[in-house]
Amino acid sequence: MPPDNEVRQLLFDYELGGIALNDASQGLEYQTWTISYNDPDVIATPNNGSGIVLFSLAGITEVSLAFDQNMAPFVAYVVNSEAWYWWWDPTVPGQIHTQMASGVITPRCSLDDKRPSQTAVSDIILAYIRSGSLYYRQQRDRYTIEYLLGTGALAALNRIGMADNLRFHFEYLDDSNAPPISVSPGEIIFPYWDNLVGNGWIDLSKTTKTTFEATFGVPVEGADFQSVKSIGGSSTPIASLVNTVNGGNKIQIKDSSDAANAIIMIVSMSGIILSSAIYSSGSDSSFLEIPTGSDYYIVTASDTGNALINKADTSAIDLTGSVPFLSVFGVELATPGVTTYQKILIIPAKGISIAFTIPIRSDVGGMVFLSIEIATITSSRTATVNQTVGDFDNGARWNWGLGGFIKGAINNPGTADIDLIPGETYILNIRNDTPAVSNWMSIEINYG
Repeated sequence: MPPDNEVRQLLFDYELGGIALNDASQGLEYQTWTISYNDPDVIATPNNGSGIVLFSLAGITEVSLAFDQNMAPFVAYVVNSEAWYWWWDPTVPGQIHTQMASGVITPRCSLDDKRPSQTAVSDIILAYIRSGSLYYRQQRDRYTIEYLLGTGALAALNRIGMADNLRFHFEYLDDSNAPPISVSPGEIIFPYWDNLVGNGWIDLSKTTKTTFEATFGVPVEGADFQSVKSIGGSSTPIASLVNTVNGGNKIQIKDSSDAANAIIMIVSMSGIILSSAIYSSGSDSSFLEIPTGSDYYIVTASDTGNALINKADTSAIDLTGSVPFLSVFGVELATPGVTTYQKILIIPAKGISIAFTIPIRSDVGGMVFLSIEIATITSSRTATVNQTVGDFDNGARWNWGLGGFIKGAINNPGTADIDLIPGETYILNIRNDTPAVSNWMSIEINYG
């Protein structure tokens, strides 16, 4: 039953819930929530709102989300190969972290029945694998009693939740058919898949380890490039270590005659596959964004041992007709000590396109774009933030007249109107919808 039938990932999950945290006034089936992890923040995001940091803890490798009958969050998570859960303890009262027994893996959680008629008898179910068997604990016992559900060679618990038949289901993998679950790459015919183990991990001991620069010829912060690289064969891939304190770039496999099939993956230091792109002859692979703020491996392999690797060429954005950020505001974006950039100026009747580049950074940040009405400026103004000069239709868009703004997120994907990638160039297109002879415009940008 949606959203429990959605494909979950180790660091991304779905749960049905209410209108807001700690607010069950509209019931527990009001909207879908997601949980995600942007090291070190565990973030809950409602379908109709912005992300909320539940707590911060470095090194988390799995998350799962539930809500109790009062919309208090419950998070099952794994850190340093140990299972924990974060929950509302009414005896405190408050949210607390509780460690589970040694050997517990793949903890998953969900409120078993979210229908209003079942509130009085519903429970959060905390299920997991231990020593190859499936167990669960429940809310009414304060999670202190362990119940055995099934025994056998169970490798992982993928997801739990209510099905269409109003029965609570547990989806698990056993050792006989334990391919990597939802975070794993799509199908590609390689002996290399023997290196994949269980729950979306890769055995890094079976790779040839090197550095990003040794593999790709430049550091991750270096110039754009496109060249044939030796990236490892089907049974011995290359794991290239990259420190992304100043990351924020994107990388892909280009279509060429150097390989018919290839793969590129972002892998954590513990071997968890975070994202991947498959290449098959005939078209480029999708881009992978290199995470910021830590050490990762970029694992690559192909059927020939070579591939044409390409880093995103930000210079490919056509800036013809744009005005540099410096020319408008008199200083560069992210000038030390400056967080607000304001300007009132006369612009062309067709509008103005301001080009700006997001500084290389690893922390979470954002930008807000707005225009404040004054006497000499018309009440109707339109703006977009995208990567095309003069495009007032696509990307993040706003029309002023009753206030409001465009919000961009940096290193915090999916939490704003547009994701702004460090190192990439964007365009703020802004215009008066009814230009005057003296076509004044007020522009304010907040950066932090």
